[in-house]
Amino acid sequence: MTKNGSDELSGIILLGRRIRNLRKRKGITIAELAEMAEISQKHLGEIELGKQNPTIETIERISHIFNMSLSELFDFEHHVEPDTIRDELAKLIEETGEDQLQKLYRVFKSIIE
Repeated sequence: MTKNGSDELSGIILLGRRIRNLRKRKGITIAELAEMAEISQKHLGEIELGKQNPTIETIERISHIFNMSLSELFDFEHHVEPDTIRDELAKLIEETGEDQLQKLYRVFKSIIE
């Protein structure tokens, strides 16, 4: 159950699972992916478990490592209600610094266009 009491998994947990599944399918160890993504093994492990939020830079590096677009990386093969998405995005945006906000804007725009 997520913080808001729903049975839906949060985006961060789904992203972590997606990264772990991609890594395992490619036969890459945590140590190898962490080195390629320029992050610590501990941090990658926490990302895969949904305990840490990766930075935009880390997400971009991981998508390049797996040779996929950001939209493909975020394709969790499930449906989340639009109101839930809006609420979660609003919370994330509120907590984001100006530099990352600019990057998020470019990422969102590139996905939509």
